[in-house]
Amino acid sequence: MLWILLLVLFTILLVYLLFLPIDIVINTEEKVYSVRLGVLARLRILGDTDKILRVQLKTLFMRFNLFPVQWRFDKKKKKRRSGKQKKKRLPEFRTIRNFISSFQVKTFAADIDTGNCITNARCFPVFAFFNFYFGTNLGVNFQGRNRFVLHLHNRPIYILRSFINPKKLYHGITL
Repeated sequence: MLWILLLVLFTILLVYLLFLPIDIVINTEEKVYSVRLGVLARLRILGDTDKILRVQLKTLFMRFNLFPVQWRFDKKKKKRRSGKQKKKRLPEFRTIRNFISSFQVKTFAADIDTGNCITNARCFPVFAFFNFYFGTNLGVNFQGRNRFVLHLHNRPIYILRSFINPKKLYHGITL
């Protein structure tokens, strides 16, 4: 009876982890760069005055600060391998395309100023074309503001499906 209960609990946990939402947010206006795994974990990239870059990992009830960029002046010696080396096999183009197409774009907006009014005027019709035909939120301004907002959403089950069945796209179109 205990084994059945443990098996059911493990199955429920596995299903929950497969359908857990993954949100990737890049917002330069509010300086938010984060990856969120449902309510389990959140990873934020923050600026730091001393260490240049700080990565904040927040899981359930704990918070960790990691500093990936640290100045190191000692050089490590590289070890040479003898014998044959295996070639690393790169993933196929179709697999990479299916992985990228499994993401859903929730928000996309860009507002740029190149600093040159002539270049801004040349970019304006191109952005107007994209806004009209594709429904994007692209803009050119002449006030010196630069803004980029991207919010991607995915689930682990969709990522697994993109690797398991590489001949089909996420939307069911067979190639």
